[in-house]
Amino acid sequence: MTKFGEDSPGESNTERDRLAQIRRLDRSSLGDAPDDDPPPTRRGPAPAPGIAELVELKAASPDLASAVDLQIELLTIEHRIQARVSLPTLDLDADTVAVALARGLPLLRFEQIPLDWSDVRLAVREIADALRRHDAIDADDYATAQILSHRGHDLESLAAAWYAGPAALARLDAPPPEMLAELIGLALRPSLRRCADAFGRAVDWSSWRRGRCPLCGGEPELATITPDAQRLLICGRCHARWPFHDYACPHCDNADKARITSFASRDGRYRLYGCDGCRRYLKAYDARQGTRPALVHVDSIATLPLDAAALQRGYQA
Repeated sequence: MTKFGEDSPGESNTERDRLAQIRRLDRSSLGDAPDDDPPPTRRGPAPAPGIAELVELKAASPDLASAVDLQIELLTIEHRIQARVSLPTLDLDADTVAVALARGLPLLRFEQIPLDWSDVRLAVREIADALRRHDAIDADDYATAQILSHRGHDLESLAAAWYAGPAALARLDAPPPEMLAELIGLALRPSLRRCADAFGRAVDWSSWRRGRCPLCGGEPELATITPDAQRLLICGRCHARWPFHDYACPHCDNADKARITSFASRDGRYRLYGCDGCRRYLKAYDARQGTRPALVHVDSIATLPLDAAALQRGYQA
């Protein structure tokens, strides 16, 4: 005996489909329940990591609102372009890594960075537009950025010099202004971060005790103090992390504790190390006092009051 709702033994697939369609039409015409298979909900791309924390920071510190708004725009651009960057190809066999680290040479050469120049030009335009909206770039630098975004060869030459370092930029016939050089770095960051994400955990950096990034050679932008009290430096270019001395200056290797000035934020979550040798400083996120890992995009903005305090004491970033 066939129960209600079950198919009869002789009912064909075609007949079942026809009956199902009639039932759906009947329900629709009576304004009854919706169809059995409602259309799937479309979800947009996931927001970049750090956006939620930036929003929270803006609510907690209204005086940082303008800096947070700009950072959210820049982070959104970076996240969107980074998602399109291909995996880099880099020889990371143990012997190659050991030789490079022993010689103090960063592993990543400029030509090994997976750069799609159409994406880099797009990043230059969008970053320049964001900076302009927030009055963070002057009219001349903005105009130059727009020109560079349409001149691939000039942009490639500038990018290579930027990666080689300040000395290489200074040797150019027309060295770029500081803001323009920073903009180029921001445009390259999606590709550099892709490299750090791909290789950062595959290489043991414990033998590298230098103040510059072992992957790309960049200076640290931030440090983090881990729950087990280890200090890691975080590259300002690619965001790779590597272990370093507990308090020594990464810029001049000064390890005389009497010549290192250190002070903390009121909540103890952030610290600043000022070197009385070279007069430079480095900020740090103390994960022992926090509830999350360090997030450079967030912590670099949250520590702007520490930057102001350091400048008042005569230190430079």
